Amino acid sequence: MLKSSTNPLTKDRDMLKDALERLNNWLDVLEKLFHALLDMSDPELMSPAQREQAAIRYLMILPRFLQLRQKYAISSADEDNPAIIRALIS
Repeated sequence: MLKSSTNPLTKDRDMLKDALERLNNWLDVLEKLFHALLDMSDPELMSPAQREQAAIRYLMILPRFLQLRQKYAISSADEDNPAIIRALIS
């Protein structure tokens, strides 16, 4: 009888790699959107209140984005660790 070449750990690894790749692509798109918004905004044409609101929003979003990038980098570095794979998929 032939053994199946797709064991659960390999499947989990493939699913994790796919999820991490999609996450990285999403983060790249988000980063491009940040740059596009910054390029489109002309602070000199904004009122002081609009500039303040834009700065506050940027400062609120940027740390969260950087946290996601850091989590992605850590997950990518540890993708061969079976315990992490099971924890992320579960």
